[in-house]
Amino acid sequence: MIKVDISRLCTELKPAILGAFSAEDGDDVVIVHEDDIKKVKQALEKALPADDYVVAENTEDPEELAVLKKGDLEQLSLYFCSFCAMVFRSEVERNLHQRVHYFGFG
Repeated sequence: MIKVDISRLCTELKPAILGAFSAEDGDDVVIVHEDDIKKVKQALEKALPADDYVVAENTEDPEELAVLKKGDLEQLSLYFCSFCAMVFRSEVERNLHQRVHYFGFG
């Protein structure tokens, strides 16, 4: 069972998330009956507009994903890699990670 935090998502996109897989609807959290978090993340990424939203993993709870609007990430002190959408807590961490992509290692 995986939790998907949709509290920062507009209500118009909620049906897209619920339609991506069988899930229980809560106020701010959707419960997905799936054990593989990577499958859930891929299904969410396909269901959402790619240019506007990113699916972020919770570093403190390995069974929780958050759907965030890309413009909101920096406001929450979350910085995403423009190559792979991995989320970091600081701009310095993101820049160090992106160097791997620049040198062709990822």
